[in-house]
Amino acid sequence: MQPATTHSQSTTNPSLDRLLQPIFVSLPLPKGVDGDALLRQYHYALADLPLDALRSLVSKLVKGTWSEEVKFCPRPPELANMVRREAANLASINRPKVSYLPSRHEFKDWRIIHQDRAKELQRQGYRLVAEGLELKARFNGAPAGAIYFWSTGELWAPPTGDAS
Repeated sequence: MQPATTHSQSTTNPSLDRLLQPIFVSLPLPKGVDGDALLRQYHYALADLPLDALRSLVSKLVKGTWSEEVKFCPRPPELANMVRREAANLASINRPKVSYLPSRHEFKDWRIIHQDRAKELQRQGYRLVAEGLELKARFNGAPAGAIYFWSTGELWAPPTGDAS
């Protein structure tokens, strides 16, 4: 059988001690609380919590920018809950601001829109006079009132006034 480990024999984390030291310097201990015992309980309460959240929390406590007023060193469960809230805050800040929801605006395929408009113009008597026009030459020599559809590259001329 192995002997039971007491709190004084348990290993401490020196980096956690360095992170917690500013709390003991800037916030007074409540009356009757042993600082060493409190530090051991902090180690136990903070064992599985992220150090970056603890670092951020300690900074806020020392600067006085924590959302709640803290006058004394917090009890271990209170400190653990504060670290959890700070971890959640950091996670929400660092979370990418990407929405995976569908867009509220429907996608418009201008080729289909222009093809539909060209069909309507054809029903009205317009005629296709050029196709695949380049940008420079698209309106050279085009009849008055001609309509150019940029997505399909088509030029439609209005109906002629003479009856055949």
